[in-house]
Amino acid sequence: MRWLYRLARAIYGVKDSKITAVDLVVPLGYGLEKDKSLPDGAEKTLSVAADIASKYGVNIAWASSNYFWLGCKEEEDQARIQYLKDIGYEGRFIIADGISNSVTEAENIKAAVLAKKIPHKKITVVCDWPHARSALLVWRKVFPASKIMIRNIEANWNSSFVRFQKSNSWWLVVCLLRHAALIVLGLNRVAKIQHPLKEEKRR
Repeated sequence: MRWLYRLARAIYGVKDSKITAVDLVVPLGYGLEKDKSLPDGAEKTLSVAADIASKYGVNIAWASSNYFWLGCKEEEDQARIQYLKDIGYEGRFIIADGISNSVTEAENIKAAVLAKKIPHKKITVVCDWPHARSALLVWRKVFPASKIMIRNIEANWNSSFVRFQKSNSWWLVVCLLRHAALIVLGLNRVAKIQHPLKEEKRR
């Protein structure tokens, strides 16, 4: 099935944008693992975002998930901060309010950026390639006056505990369904979709 996966990337994937200038870098989030570590995709997006932000002297901005369990947003934020320290990133970052899906992720980051009056005419979104096409749709809608650029990473989802991130192939299917929902339902309706929240805080 690897050939089919590669074919899907060739057809559905988005090419990396040519980046010559950027005002803001956004590594999309992918939650936490059971042991509260960042999944492979989150580490890779952060690493690439840190390289771009350091090169151009700009902010990284992110919004963490608030729907896995009570307190998961704060734990994910801390895991991201620690990872950036571990890889030697010494630049600036902005943390937005917790999010429930890809649409609210972009909306909450926009609110944080506007509140802090951070330049955002040129935004680079770093994400895994199956996520890229729907991310481009969302970010262009939420930031209509900005130039949205994409930088892809290849993530490994085989170890994820999240049901819809159990394998690369399954994650691709979920991304295709998300993209279809955004086209058919529109951003406003998709933004209302809420993931169930665990009632008890994870220990």
